[in-house]
Amino acid sequence: MKTVYITRTHITQDSIDDLDFEMYTEFGVDTDLNDNLDVIENSSIHKYGTEGDIVQLNRLIRYLTSLKSKGVTHVSLEDNCDHHGYEFSGYEYHKSTPSEVTQYRGQTIAKQEELKKAEILRLEEKLAKLKE
Repeated sequence: MKTVYITRTHITQDSIDDLDFEMYTEFGVDTDLNDNLDVIENSSIHKYGTEGDIVQLNRLIRYLTSLKSKGVTHVSLEDNCDHHGYEFSGYEYHKSTPSEVTQYRGQTIAKQEELKKAEILRLEEKLAKLKE
Protein backbone atom coordinates (compact mmCIF):
# COMPACT_ATOMS: atom_id res chain seq x y z
CA MET A 1 0.00 0.00 0.00
CA LYS A 2 1.32 3.45 -0.87
CA THR A 3 0.69 6.82 0.66
CA VAL A 4 -0.40 9.64 -1.64
CA TYR A 5 0.40 13.08 -0.27
CA ILE A 6 -1.68 16.12 -1.13
CA THR A 7 -0.99 19.65 -0.02
CA ARG A 8 -3.75 21.97 1.16
CA THR A 9 -3.46 25.74 1.36
CA HIS A 10 -6.23 27.67 3.12
CA ILE A 11 -6.84 30.64 0.83
CA THR A 12 -9.98 32.32 2.11
CA GLN A 13 -12.68 32.27 4.75
CA ASP A 14 -15.80 34.24 4.03
CA SER A 15 -19.57 34.10 4.28
CA ILE A 16 -22.77 34.78 2.44
CA ASP A 17 -25.20 36.28 4.94
CA ASP A 18 -28.70 37.68 5.25
CA LEU A 19 -30.13 35.39 2.60
CA ASP A 20 -33.59 35.83 4.09
CA PHE A 21 -33.49 39.54 3.27
CA GLU A 22 -32.25 38.83 -0.25
CA MET A 23 -35.27 36.60 -0.83
CA TYR A 24 -37.56 39.36 0.42
CA THR A 25 -35.95 41.91 -1.87
CA GLU A 26 -36.02 39.58 -4.88
CA PHE A 27 -39.76 39.09 -4.56
CA GLY A 28 -40.72 42.62 -3.48
CA VAL A 29 -41.49 41.99 0.17
CA ASP A 30 -41.30 45.16 2.25
CA THR A 31 -40.46 44.09 5.81
CA ASP A 32 -40.79 47.70 6.99
CA LEU A 33 -44.49 47.43 6.11
CA ASN A 34 -44.66 44.01 7.82
CA ASP A 35 -45.16 42.25 4.48
CA ASN A 36 -44.88 38.47 4.62
CA LEU A 37 -43.35 35.93 2.25
CA ASP A 38 -45.19 32.61 2.14
CA VAL A 39 -43.79 29.83 -0.03
CA ILE A 40 -46.26 27.50 -1.71
CA GLU A 41 -44.56 24.14 -2.21
CA ASN A 42 -45.41 22.90 -5.71
CA SER A 43 -43.39 19.71 -6.00
CA SER A 44 -43.72 16.10 -4.99
CA ILE A 45 -39.92 15.79 -5.00
CA HIS A 46 -39.47 17.95 -1.89
CA LYS A 47 -40.03 15.38 0.85
CA TYR A 48 -37.69 16.71 3.52
CA GLY A 49 -37.39 20.18 5.00
CA THR A 50 -34.18 22.07 4.37
CA GLU A 51 -32.04 23.03 7.33
CA GLY A 52 -30.25 25.79 5.47
CA ASP A 53 -31.17 28.98 3.70
CA ILE A 54 -31.90 29.23 0.01
CA VAL A 55 -29.28 30.94 -2.16
CA GLN A 56 -30.11 32.37 -5.56
CA LEU A 57 -28.16 30.23 -8.04
CA ASN A 58 -26.67 33.16 -9.98
CA ARG A 59 -25.34 34.68 -6.76
CA LEU A 60 -23.77 31.39 -5.74
CA ILE A 61 -22.18 30.94 -9.17
CA ARG A 62 -20.73 34.48 -9.03
CA TYR A 63 -19.41 33.85 -5.53
CA LEU A 64 -17.83 30.50 -6.40
CA THR A 65 -16.34 32.02 -9.56
CA SER A 66 -14.73 34.74 -7.44
CA LEU A 67 -13.23 32.05 -5.19
CA LYS A 68 -11.94 30.17 -8.22
CA SER A 69 -10.26 33.34 -9.51
CA LYS A 70 -8.37 33.51 -6.19
CA GLY A 71 -6.97 30.00 -6.79
CA VAL A 72 -9.51 28.06 -4.74
CA THR A 73 -10.00 24.50 -5.98
CA HIS A 74 -12.16 23.14 -3.12
CA VAL A 75 -14.58 24.63 -0.61
CA SER A 76 -16.15 23.58 2.63
CA LEU A 77 -19.30 25.24 3.83
CA GLU A 78 -21.26 25.37 7.02
CA ASP A 79 -24.70 26.68 7.76
CA ASN A 80 -24.71 29.93 9.72
CA CYS A 81 -28.15 29.87 11.32
CA ASP A 82 -27.49 33.10 13.26
CA HIS A 83 -27.16 35.18 10.09
CA HIS A 84 -29.21 33.20 7.55
CA GLY A 85 -26.26 32.24 5.42
CA TYR A 86 -23.24 30.04 4.92
CA GLU A 87 -19.61 30.14 6.02
CA PHE A 88 -17.19 29.22 3.24
CA SER A 89 -13.57 28.13 3.56
CA GLY A 90 -11.68 28.05 0.29
CA TYR A 91 -8.68 25.80 -0.24
CA GLU A 92 -6.20 25.00 -2.96
CA TYR A 93 -5.36 21.30 -3.10
CA HIS A 94 -2.68 19.72 -5.25
CA LYS A 95 -0.61 16.57 -5.33
CA SER A 96 2.39 17.25 -3.10
CA THR A 97 5.74 17.85 -4.72
CA PRO A 98 8.71 15.73 -3.62
CA SER A 99 10.13 18.70 -1.70
CA GLU A 100 6.82 19.23 0.13
CA VAL A 101 6.78 15.55 1.12
CA THR A 102 10.40 15.72 2.31
CA GLN A 103 9.68 18.84 4.36
CA TYR A 104 6.52 17.30 5.82
CA ARG A 105 8.31 14.10 6.79
CA GLY A 106 11.10 16.11 8.41
CA GLN A 107 8.60 18.15 10.42
CA THR A 108 6.76 14.99 11.44
CA ILE A 109 9.96 13.30 12.60
CA ALA A 110 11.04 16.43 14.49
CA LYS A 111 7.61 16.66 16.18
CA GLN A 112 7.79 12.98 17.17
CA GLU A 113 11.25 13.52 18.66
CA GLU A 114 9.96 16.50 20.68
CA LEU A 115 7.09 14.41 22.01
CA LYS A 116 9.48 11.59 22.95
CA LYS A 117 11.78 14.01 24.79
CA ALA A 118 8.84 15.53 26.67
CA GLU A 119 7.58 12.07 27.65
CA ILE A 120 11.08 11.00 28.81
CA LEU A 121 11.35 14.16 30.91
CA ARG A 122 7.90 13.55 32.42
CA LEU A 123 8.77 9.95 33.25
CA GLU A 124 12.16 10.92 34.72
CA GLU A 125 10.44 13.48 36.98
CA LYS A 126 7.88 10.88 38.03
CA LEU A 127 10.66 8.36 38.72
CA ALA A 128 12.57 10.92 40.79
CA LYS A 129 9.45 11.56 42.90
CA LEU A 130 9.01 7.83 43.43
CA LYS A 131 12.62 7.51 44.61
CA GLU A 132 12.15 10.22 47.28
